[in-house]
Amino acid sequence: MVFLVAGDDRTVYGGDSNYLWRVKTLKQWVLEQDSYDLSPHQISRHVPPATLAEMLAATDLHLYLTVPFVLSWSMMNAMSCGAVVLGSRTGPVEEMIVDGENGLLADFFSDGGNGGGGDAGAR
Repeated sequence: MVFLVAGDDRTVYGGDSNYLWRVKTLKQWVLEQDSYDLSPHQISRHVPPATLAEMLAATDLHLYLTVPFVLSWSMMNAMSCGAVVLGSRTGPVEEMIVDGENGLLADFFSDGGNGGGGDAGAR
């Protein structure tokens, strides 16, 4: 399994930087939380649109697990390239994804434990 990550490591929307004051980026903050095996990850910065389209079209799954907010271009780009999108079951995402028809939805507020609703497609 290989994880492709593309994009600039910066906050564009939201106030994440207000909570990450002791590190420079979200990536740095996440990596400080635990010890991770990064060997299956292919991480690149900004890529040209044609390269991004090729990456999205080649993937098996695009993760779009976001807080309730406006949709980003990444989800719509992934869908337009034919990638299967696993998105959070939030209002804006449900405007674009019909669970099991053109993508998969997972309960945003569940950790997938015994509380139910954490599996993609669960209601």
